[in-house]
Amino acid sequence: MPSNPQGNTFQQCASWLGHLSPSIVKLIKPFLKLIKKTNSFEPEVTATINGFPYLLNINDFIQQQMFYFGCFDFKGVFFITDLCRKINCKTALDIGSNVGNHAVHLSSVCTSLYAFEPNDTVASVFQKALDNKKSNITLVTEGLSNENATVPFFENPQNLGGSSFIKEHASRKVEVTQKELTISHAGEAIQRLGISDIDFIKIDVEGLEYEVIDGLESIIQRDQPLLDLEFNRITAKKFESFEKLKRKLPGYIFYGTKKYGANPLSTKLVLCDFNMTRNYAHIIAVPKRFQDIIST
Repeated sequence: MPSNPQGNTFQQCASWLGHLSPSIVKLIKPFLKLIKKTNSFEPEVTATINGFPYLLNINDFIQQQMFYFGCFDFKGVFFITDLCRKINCKTALDIGSNVGNHAVHLSSVCTSLYAFEPNDTVASVFQKALDNKKSNITLVTEGLSNENATVPFFENPQNLGGSSFIKEHASRKVEVTQKELTISHAGEAIQRLGISDIDFIKIDVEGLEYEVIDGLESIIQRDQPLLDLEFNRITAKKFESFEKLKRKLPGYIFYGTKKYGANPLSTKLVLCDFNMTRNYAHIIAVPKRFQDIIST
């Protein structure tokens, strides 16, 4: 939960309300729209997120959510944090870490965490937070894929977390900014950095999930980590079929996630049967060594 939020009076009130409970998110959103509509906000604000001091730009969606509610994707963040706690996670990878929204929470339940983020616009926000607090997080400012290359990247100014190496994924009726970013072969990068004993990998790379898993093939075979990845129509198209997904990750069991119960304000996610035709913010791929732990 954030502490010491600094903004104008309207922002501090909204932040105070948002911190009371994650279920207030839906109720407070109209108030946030009113603040923005009347220009009653400071674009740069400070907040301490799980002990990490942040300077946040609330014109960006994810950073706005971090300021007002403590984190973006509250249900998902605390679901995967709980999974890492259950498996007694030694080393975790956060591939596509953005400003560290997930990483600063996951680091509490892992011995060490390596965060990968190639886009300097968001990586610089994360690095400033890390510079002011001793932690077990190492930020690596490079993207991971199944090749070494410099490729076009499309930045969404309204939602930096929706930026992508795939233009159709990033644009969504928003004018994007194109830049060139370097990507590295995932397996080679992990070996070069000397990262071992990987128990958990989060992959949220806006449509590049297939390429990252392909590049990680040798590392996945070596360490058999628990995997969490975003799964949407672009990802499904690249994997082509559930059979191909299973061949890429032999021995793994796949779960989707869904909101727990009928309460629209529920903040809990639970595992469910995986359906290749659905979009998921989180699918969980479980290797044999963790199947008894995760299924209970």
